Amino acid sequence: MHSETEKLVFSLIAELSPWNNLPLTVKLKQHENDTLRHYHPDYYELVLVRSGEAVNAGDDWEFPIGAGDFFLLPPGVWHSYRRARGLEIYNLLFGQEVLNYFKDDMAALKNTHLLLPGNSFAGVPQLFCLPEKAFPETVQLLEAVIREEKEKKPGAKTAILGYFLRAVLIFFRNGIPAGYGKSMPPDHRISLLMGKLNESWYEQWSLAEMAKFAGMSLSSFRQHFLRASGSSPGAYLLNLRLRKSLMMLKMKQNSISEVSRGCGFSDSNYFSRQFRRKFGLSPRGFAAAVQSGKGPDFNSVYEKKE
Repeated sequence: MHSETEKLVFSLIAELSPWNNLPLTVKLKQHENDTLRHYHPDYYELVLVRSGEAVNAGDDWEFPIGAGDFFLLPPGVWHSYRRARGLEIYNLLFGQEVLNYFKDDMAALKNTHLLLPGNSFAGVPQLFCLPEKAFPETVQLLEAVIREEKEKKPGAKTAILGYFLRAVLIFFRNGIPAGYGKSMPPDHRISLLMGKLNESWYEQWSLAEMAKFAGMSLSSFRQHFLRASGSSPGAYLLNLRLRKSLMMLKMKQNSISEVSRGCGFSDSNYFSRQFRRKFGLSPRGFAAAVQSGKGPDFNSVYEKKE
């Protein structure tokens, strides 16, 4: 249970961002000793430690943090800082609209499936650290966002979004799982595989090849993959290929058999059956509807869940 005082300690984006229609902000905060537990009900919180140290603690997890460390909290996750000493952190708060700018494009990066909400491993935020060479540029970008928010010059919203997305790209491309040393845990190995599958979905992947890539036995691989993605490896790859096929079907020059082969299906009839089962219409019907402008909204179909 959380106290009434704790429930009041959360940030609404309207109070933080100078623009109601730009759901992101960056703040530099300083903390000493222990802080109140808090959460952000509708916004993601990406935290980069600029200096100092503390323990980041949630309801049933905690881990130490220091300069260069970063982690991502999804909406509604309570946490606090304990035993903070000279702690300076950048808080990057952003809404779902901003996340949509980059989540699919970055799906092939090795850290995406450990960082992004919806791919949480055992519900515990994953701690990463930035390499020393990437730290200065990231700080400069975040300071630029803070400066643009304060000055509000013409074009500031465009500048803020650009600086912010560049910083996010650095986090996703360069982050290193903190404290792992030479031993890579199963969660990170599964994340690397997910990135590889998003990069080469069209290749013929067997279950044994996936397990080998992850460095696990078949039984262990199935268990860890299910925990990470919520589906079996085969179902995950099938869903990925079907989503990729939507993009190809939007292009008039692609035939159904070309789309099928291009997405890793050796049998176009099987592809058509699976496509209809997931999206409720045939590939040919979807392509004709989208190209005529009379079909379903592409984004709603693309985001459709099982």
